[in-house]
Amino acid sequence: MGGQPTCCVAEDTVQLENIPAPGTNEVLSSRAKQDVGQDGRWFAGEWRTNQGLTYSITEVGGVLRYVEDHLPKQRLTGDFKPQGEWWEATITNQIDGEKFGQLRIKREGDRIHSSFKPQAAAEFCAKGLVADRI
Repeated sequence: MGGQPTCCVAEDTVQLENIPAPGTNEVLSSRAKQDVGQDGRWFAGEWRTNQGLTYSITEVGGVLRYVEDHLPKQRLTGDFKPQGEWWEATITNQIDGEKFGQLRIKREGDRIHSSFKPQAAAEFCAKGLVADRI
């Protein structure tokens, strides 16, 4: 979804929201766990698409959060909400605050099928991408 990834950035260049590193588990209240539900928790982890893009999904305060880094220009984030068979998120570039688009995901076996649209009025990509856990 984003630009070319960069390996490093000066610490004082960018102010980022504190987002747990992929693979870390936060202790959640029983209410928060109910908000995400068992089906939602399955998505938590690191993923690589069939086009080589990597991203993480973490459980933060009872919400599934998407994070895709292309520092220093982009840090794409969004919080998923269940929408029928899909989980949908509005994706924002945390670096400049610009809305990037909308992403939806759903489980297909042991993979994630995702579909993106750049504008709310647009249609989601029919084909989308598939991702495997890494």
